[in-house]
Amino acid sequence: MLAFYWTSLLLLPLPVFSQSQPGKPEKTVYVGLEAGYHAYRSGFNWMGQGVAPTVTVGTTLQPGLSLQLGLSTSQRRSEHREQWVDRASYPQPFPIYAHYQTRLRTVQLPILLRADVGRPALGRLQAQGGVGITLMVDMQTNKSTLADSTCTIYFSDTDQYRSFGLGLTGGAGLCYAVGAHIDLTAQTLVTLPLRSLGYGLSSVGMTSMVSIGTRYYFKARLQSETIGSVKPSR
Repeated sequence: MLAFYWTSLLLLPLPVFSQSQPGKPEKTVYVGLEAGYHAYRSGFNWMGQGVAPTVTVGTTLQPGLSLQLGLSTSQRRSEHREQWVDRASYPQPFPIYAHYQTRLRTVQLPILLRADVGRPALGRLQAQGGVGITLMVDMQTNKSTLADSTCTIYFSDTDQYRSFGLGLTGGAGLCYAVGAHIDLTAQTLVTLPLRSLGYGLSSVGMTSMVSIGTRYYFKARLQSETIGSVKPSR
């Protein structure tokens, strides 16, 4: 009886000790949706490409470090008209009306390694940095039409070009933890083309993306994994 009493006293602290140990951070998958604006460098100026919706999916590798894959698309349209007189026509010269249309569509697939930078401000606002590579696809369509004074089209032509390339991407942003499942984000990414992967349309050069969005984590993150002291929801 005395041996059983002392054995019980020795085993009593074990459950308490095991519960006090911090849990091992678990990897969790997240998805994100962003609204951004895409621009590219042309000569010495930046040209607006247009609104670029972005879908992201990623996984946390450890607290403060994640791997992310994104998909964004944007397009830009332009057109101009010209008019001249064909004096070589017989029996008399007649005016020609030309209409030129151009559409440039860009698709980017960035693969980024994201990391927290410094300590969070205000408990939940965290600075982040990212670096990776981006697969870029540029598709351009040129359409030209010629018409006479009666608006009758007598000539029409459409040309299409494509190019594929790889780029080095880097950027920074802010992340605000709303809860254990949701973050609000704001970021800027810059992509520098490295090489072309095919023939066709030449690369438009350096591109940039400014966006805001949100991320949803499928698993409630532990207190050590969230920004500040956000507790996991039940």
